Amino acid sequence: MADKKNSKNSNPQNSKSKEQSPACSIPQPTQTNQETNQSPLTSNVYSAAYQTWYGTYPGYPFTPFQPPAPHTTPANIMQSNYQQLPAMLSTMPLLTPSPYQYTNPDLNKFMSEVTERLKKLDMLEDILQRVVSMETHCKKIDFEVSNMKEQIKTHTNNIINLDQGLSEMSNRVQDMREQNYILFEENRQLKEKVIEQQSRSMRENLIFKGVPDDYNPDEDTEEILKDFIKSEIQIEEEINFHVVHRLKPKKDKSPRGIVAKFEHRKDRNMVLSAAIQKLKNKKQFVVHEQYPIEIIERRRKLVPILKDARTKGHEAVLKEDRLYIDKKRFYPRTSSQHPPPPVAMDHGNGE
Repeated sequence: MADKKNSKNSNPQNSKSKEQSPACSIPQPTQTNQETNQSPLTSNVYSAAYQTWYGTYPGYPFTPFQPPAPHTTPANIMQSNYQQLPAMLSTMPLLTPSPYQYTNPDLNKFMSEVTERLKKLDMLEDILQRVVSMETHCKKIDFEVSNMKEQIKTHTNNIINLDQGLSEMSNRVQDMREQNYILFEENRQLKEKVIEQQSRSMRENLIFKGVPDDYNPDEDTEEILKDFIKSEIQIEEEINFHVVHRLKPKKDKSPRGIVAKFEHRKDRNMVLSAAIQKLKNKKQFVVHEQYPIEIIERRRKLVPILKDARTKGHEAVLKEDRLYIDKKRFYPRTSSQHPPPPVAMDHGNGE
């Protein structure tokens, strides 16, 4: 009987201790002497971490972790756990705790720091993606720059080749200029010789203008000219000619000029001198020497200079295409129609 009473007395204590402890005991790590001797703040952190990992009852305020006293026998542990299992299952929290369940300020601070670092890690990931994108863009730019360098190198080689070609062309052009100048000088000299030959062949010729002309193809031009010399120039001597003929007809049907080639130059000079004196007051008649077209053009440019020099009191004489003023030959300033020497052009003196 005494044993039964003792057992009855012991049972309420066991049940009371069972009510104070949770229905389902979660395995608790054993604390070492070093852990129990830690400061209250460190103990709170370890306790909060443990409850965060294994869970806690919702609505319960956080208290420092204190491991429960072990039960007396394994049988009592199993019996108490079996009896209180339904109530324990109905009140068990979720295994994954919500961050809003934490009530410890140190843990909240720790979790906020972790959250901030995670945000920074997210920013670092974004920055890493941007860096990767920039690296790809830089590689693309490097590729384009390398292509541009190759193109520039190709263009540079082409320019060098063109420069060499232009140098060769310049040398050829210089040679052509020299040859052109030589050919021009030869042509000019030949032309002057031809003009001189023409002028020599015309030295015995005179042109008579204003002699009556009825455009009769059967007329005897030489007899008409002899009558004109006797009647108008008043020379009675017999003058002989090699050739006497009319010039080309004019559009206004005015008298055509007569070209006469004298057999003797003294006869030609005599008729010319007499005509200047006798026909001074007869403007309808003109007698002058015959020259090539080139000399005629040159004389037209020199005649105004001749007249101006005579009006100023200078002695001026025009012989063919040569003007002499005060017994010195005058060279008019005319624009050159031929290219200057190549040497002068190379030195920049050519115009």
